[in-house]
Amino acid sequence: MKTKLKSDIHLKPGELYIATSPATIKTVLGSCISMIFHCNRLGISGISHAQLPEEHHTRHNRGVCPVPCKTTKRSKTIFKYVTSSTHYMLEQFKSMKIVPREIEVKLFGGANVLHSINRMKTVGEKNIEIAHKMIHQYQLKLSAEDTGGNYGRTLYLFSQTGEVRIFTHKKPHP
Repeated sequence: MKTKLKSDIHLKPGELYIATSPATIKTVLGSCISMIFHCNRLGISGISHAQLPEEHHTRHNRGVCPVPCKTTKRSKTIFKYVTSSTHYMLEQFKSMKIVPREIEVKLFGGANVLHSINRMKTVGEKNIEIAHKMIHQYQLKLSAEDTGGNYGRTLYLFSQTGEVRIFTHKKPHP
């Protein structure tokens, strides 16, 4: 029998949500990364569902926020990048008078769901790598991590406590 939890919010790829009041947030991950910020003192959580490690500057996306996000111009796609979504959540937490040492970080996803025989890093591996880089850069505390592998995950975040329940998808046969 499968356990099914009720969610108030379903977070889609490229979205970010900061819960200042109690909520249950669900998201489904493959190679994408969810970084969760939680401040226990205030019972506030933020969660991102980033698809790609970082934005590359081309003539098509010059006005979109690079990392660190210095521009006031916002794009609808800003949260699809690990770098931009992490920086944005950190700025939002700072605006609520939450200092980095109060932020508990949890990291999930980054699976290799597309079986590749190519020796290049997968999108999932690149997402994990840049997420770790961001955590280190901002001197944040990583308290939980379930990343990599070759299977998807469904997460439920309980925003007030920062608790996360993970359900792994059927693991493929080797």
